[in-house]
Amino acid sequence: MVLPDTAEPRDFLTLKEVARRLAVSRAHVYRLVKEGYLPTVRVGARAVRVREEALEAFLKANEAAAHVYIEKTP
Repeated sequence: MVLPDTAEPRDFLTLKEVARRLAVSRAHVYRLVKEGYLPTVRVGARAVRVREEALEAFLKANEAAAHVYIEKTP
């Protein structure tokens, strides 16, 4: 993946930062990545980052799913 020239380092989050923002374990974030729910960008041989906009999209999608669940629950 080629990053646009406008990408700033602060536009990307480590998996640890994602876990902190979601208030979940890093293992849970790794699971979300592995199962394809949260897209990542590989930086170097081992480092992985999540675009801030990808995290926002993930949250919006799951917020919508939670509303559907709540509305259907008696």
